[in-house]
Amino acid sequence: MGLITFYIAYHYIVGSQNVDLGFYVFESYTVTLAISFTVALFWGFFLMKYVVFDDSKIRGVYNSSGICWYAF
Repeated sequence: MGLITFYIAYHYIVGSQNVDLGFYVFESYTVTLAISFTVALFWGFFLMKYVVFDDSKIRGVYNSSGICWYAF
């Protein structure tokens, strides 16, 4: 999922241009990596919560902290 998101974000969203925020200029692959990481983190969270641990009795707030450990 991360590679697909990286490819789509690099070629269709960011392009090969640098991203200028006014105070700092980011390379295109850095912004694309941040987009890819964010999408993959949320996608992985929802998969872990609703597919893998769907019978968990732990509340969402406590379960999310445990699930986020898998991302790192």
